[in-house]
Amino acid sequence: MCAHDPTQHFVRIRERGSVPLTDVLPGLPLDLDLVLIEGHKHAPLPKIVLEHPDERPAIEGPEVIATLP
Repeated sequence: MCAHDPTQHFVRIRERGSVPLTDVLPGLPLDLDLVLIEGHKHAPLPKIVLEHPDERPAIEGPEVIATLP
C-alpha cells in the first residue's frame, strides 16, 4: 500500500514471518501525532477501543483510555 501527496509519502510492506512490535516502534519518527496499532490488545500500550457492531467480549484494563461506539 502507498499513500502520497506532494510533501510526504507512506509505503506499507508486508514482512515475511512475524516482526515484534517492540522492534517496530523505536524506528518510527518522533514527530508523529498518532500511531494506529491493530491486533495487539494485550500489549501494555494506551488504547482507544472501537466497539464492534456484533456482541463481543469487552476490552478492558488500565490501558483503555476511551471506548467509542
